[in-house]
Amino acid sequence: MEERIRLIGMPLFIVKNNPGFKNPVVLSKEDEHHLVRVLRAERGQSLTITDNHGQTLQVEIVSLKPLTFKILRKETKPAPVPITVCLPLIEQTRLEWAIEKLCELNVQSVQLISTERCQWGTLSAKKMERLFKIAEAAQKQCERAWPLLISHPLSLTQIVIDPQRQNWFGHQRAYELKESTISNQNVVCSCAHELVRSSCIF
Repeated sequence: MEERIRLIGMPLFIVKNNPGFKNPVVLSKEDEHHLVRVLRAERGQSLTITDNHGQTLQVEIVSLKPLTFKILRKETKPAPVPITVCLPLIEQTRLEWAIEKLCELNVQSVQLISTERCQWGTLSAKKMERLFKIAEAAQKQCERAWPLLISHPLSLTQIVIDPQRQNWFGHQRAYELKESTISNQNVVCSCAHELVRSSCIF
């Protein structure tokens, strides 16, 4: 039954403001509607829920009205790779694609940056909200127990760098990020306009 729910299109559900599941598990109205009305879940079926802080629960549906669960298993998932990608304000559809793929690549966070040649100096609240929703959808699809953190746009001069904790590198077409580059430190990666070339100098 668990695999059936996973294949329908919602492999992971997110419960916010309940770190460590210290309170009863309650899905949002949107997720509950999707589970009951769209996926047509039944009693006895199981699914995975995360608290968005690395904890996941494997639960079994006990009742649909009201929607209640029985906890089968609790796990702690590893944190994302400590990389912050500095992403310029490129064309909107490409920006959304980049956010989706960076979430799938399990990077920790994205810092949007504004440069002289960016199309916009900033993003509206509506566009930022859309990026958050795209990141959350990607998080569910790749079953990631941590959110992709997206920071509002800043100029390069506004970004504070701690040289003892962070490494900078520019992304180039043939560049390969090796495991030794990270060495358990926070890494800041700056990507150019098309995500394949770098013109930034640090």
